Amino acid sequence: MVTGAIPHAAASSGSSVVMAGQLAAMAARHRVTLVTFPPASSAEKKALANWRAAGVAIHSAAELMPPSVVQVKRRLERALRDLRSRGPRLEPITGDARTQAVIDRLIETDRFDVIQAESIGVGSFRYPARIPKVLTEQEVGRHGGDGPNSWRTRQPRMWEGFDRVQVFTPQDAERFRSAAPSMASQVRVNPFGIDLPVEADPGQQDPNAVVFVGSFNHEPNVDAAAWLAEDILPRIAAQRPGVKLWLVGEDPPARVARLANESIVVTGRVPDVSPHLRRAAVIVAPVRTGGGMRQKVLHALALGKAVVTTPLGTEGLIGPSAELPLASADEAGAFSAHVARLLAAPVERRALGERARAFVAAHHSWRAHADRLEHIYEEILGR
Repeated sequence: MVTGAIPHAAASSGSSVVMAGQLAAMAARHRVTLVTFPPASSAEKKALANWRAAGVAIHSAAELMPPSVVQVKRRLERALRDLRSRGPRLEPITGDARTQAVIDRLIETDRFDVIQAESIGVGSFRYPARIPKVLTEQEVGRHGGDGPNSWRTRQPRMWEGFDRVQVFTPQDAERFRSAAPSMASQVRVNPFGIDLPVEADPGQQDPNAVVFVGSFNHEPNVDAAAWLAEDILPRIAAQRPGVKLWLVGEDPPARVARLANESIVVTGRVPDVSPHLRRAAVIVAPVRTGGGMRQKVLHALALGKAVVTTPLGTEGLIGPSAELPLASADEAGAFSAHVARLLAAPVERRALGERARAFVAAHHSWRAHADRLEHIYEEILGR
């Protein structure tokens, strides 16, 4: 398994949390080797140590580099990429020759039945044709380059190197088929799962706290935070004076950092998002752009929290949208009305959260995800 982020169950990045769940599920059934980039924090360093203790073989270029140096290196790399391209930023290790050397050495010295590349960013590495390969597309159309539709040229070229492409939502499968009709038979929908966390204690809630969690090196999260702070929060405050918004996530750009004031906290990187989620009376995900399944939404539901999102934020959740245990709106007035109503109704919040947790337990387990992923492996291995 090759990843563009360290699989880490307590990360603010949804992709890191999803990869952690998938890795744990597959490592319980198979011998897994993980190739990833060096840790940029003590939490990421501890995560790698935990994977080693669980029996996963870990390989990372420059892993001994101090985390503080890795953080600076990543920021410089992202800044350089932003200067070269107007499109969204790729994962930090894309095109990294040292990581490619690690992959090449492992292929020469070990035997692998399957290679799994987690996201388009690491799909660009060279992999041997003789080994069956699966690419996970966490968001079809994410890396747009110079225009809104340029991904339709860039991403299909990457898909050609893989035997199957795993996506999380039917909507992403449709985007895949429309961009690459000749490869339509290669895409598989496999919604990700979650391990049920300890249920949030209502006594820990701040009745005025609204929380949004997301990594801000992902442009849709930047847009969501700005819309939330500038258009939605003032409407909530008009109905619920004293409301406070927490924007939790790594790498907030200037556009997000400037949102901080007496009613808005911008945390930056945190070692663990759980305390912030447990504090929340309402968890929001006002996503208007991008695709893929939203891990932040599934995690909030699993905690037993009241969630307000957009129709885009419900993609990948199993079941009719009218039956999902959350509130949804794609207009600022309706979105803010949902949040204000839930802030004022602790009994309704608790009932909605209980339904949400039961929904996740019934439909989104990692065991079910791993079963479907193994079926994909069996297809490409001819079993």
